[in-house]
Amino acid sequence: MPPSSILNKSMALLDLVAASQTPLTLGDVALKSGLPKSSAHRLLVLLREAQALSFDPEHQTYVPGSRLMRWGVQTLQNDTLATIAAPHMRMLCQDTGMRVALSMMDGNSVLYLHTTETGLPFRLAPRIGQHSPLHASAAGKLFLASLAEKDLRTRLETYDLEQCTEFTITDRQGLLNEISKVQRNGFAVSAREEFRQTSGLAVPILSKGKTSVAALSIWNVGDADLLVELTSHIERLQQSAADIQKGYGHTA
Repeated sequence: MPPSSILNKSMALLDLVAASQTPLTLGDVALKSGLPKSSAHRLLVLLREAQALSFDPEHQTYVPGSRLMRWGVQTLQNDTLATIAAPHMRMLCQDTGMRVALSMMDGNSVLYLHTTETGLPFRLAPRIGQHSPLHASAAGKLFLASLAEKDLRTRLETYDLEQCTEFTITDRQGLLNEISKVQRNGFAVSAREEFRQTSGLAVPILSKGKTSVAALSIWNVGDADLLVELTSHIERLQQSAADIQKGYGHTA
C-alpha cells in the first residue's frame, strides 16, 4: 500500500470515528469504511499508537484520542486569536502603511494564521496556512528566542539553515548571536533574509506565563532603508500586540 494511500485511509478513519456520536467497534469501522477487517485493524493500531484514537478494551471500541482532541482545542484557540487580532491588524496596516501578519510556531517553521495587505499586489506575500523558515523570518527568530537554551541548541543541531538569499544567516553561531539580540531587544528583524525584496519586524503576543503564543509582524517590500522605516513603528506594533493580548484574555 503506497504511503499516500495509508495516509488517506487513516485520515478517513479519523473522520469516521470523530463524526460518530457513539464509540465504534472494529466491525463498525470496517463496515462504515468499506475496508477489510484486517486492513481496518492495522490502521486503527497505527492511530492508537499515535494517540489520535483511544481504545476501550472493556467494550472493544474506538473514540477520538488525546492528540486529536488537542488538535481541536488548538485549532479553536488559533481561530479565536485570529478573529480577535484581525481588527487590530487592519488598524495597524492603515496607521503604518505596512503589511501585517499573525503567526505561530509550527515545528521548524512559522505558520501564518492571518494576514493583512496594503492593497498593493505582491506575489510573495504569505497566505493563511503557508509557512516561512524560522531562521530567515522575523517571527521565526522571535520563536527561537523564546525557547529555553537547551531546547534551542537541541533544535539547531538538526535544523537546516537553508540560504534563501545572500543575506540569510547560515551559520549556527551567527544565528545564536542574532537570537541573543532578539532576547535583549524584545523584538526581531529580518533584513531581506527570506526574500531579497522584503524586510520585516516582529514582536511577541504573550501568554499569562510570559511565553510567546504568537507573533505579530509588520513587513513590506523595499531596499535596505526599509528597516529604518519598520523600526520607527515599533511602539505602534507593540501596542497592537498588547491590545490583542488583552482581547485574548492575556496580560503582558
